[in-house]
Amino acid sequence: MAQVHPYLFRGPRPTDLKALQALGFKRVISLQSGVEDKYTDSLIEEQSKRPQDFGIEYHFIKCRNWLPPRDDQVSYVMSILAGWDADVKTYIHCHSGVDRTGFMCAVYRMQIQGWSFVRAYDEWKKEGRHWWFFWWKPFLKRWRNRLVE
Repeated sequence: MAQVHPYLFRGPRPTDLKALQALGFKRVISLQSGVEDKYTDSLIEEQSKRPQDFGIEYHFIKCRNWLPPRDDQVSYVMSILAGWDADVKTYIHCHSGVDRTGFMCAVYRMQIQGWSFVRAYDEWKKEGRHWWFFWWKPFLKRWRNRLVE
């Protein structure tokens, strides 16, 4: 788990919403593809069907595994993060927490925090982006000066 902002954290797919609740998280943004729901029978998949039991606002944005997030998905996540209450501790994740999650965090850095493309892209790589997603760079670059709707 890595801290992006005082109330925004990123990482891999959690295993237990109760553990996130104990850490003070009030919001989860899942960028998974949905494959995990079909092929695993884990606790988190069951809990995500009833996040209100844990006092967690749960956003599932079904992102593809091998293609970059679509523009509408990026805009939706940015609208959540741009409009949040400063004290709503949020956890954003995909499966491993580095590719889709890193992409969204890089857009957040540029759009919300005003970072340069180079700085945001370098952080994405440093945080563990898998090398084979190098081809997502132009998709990220498009968000550099773009306004979030």
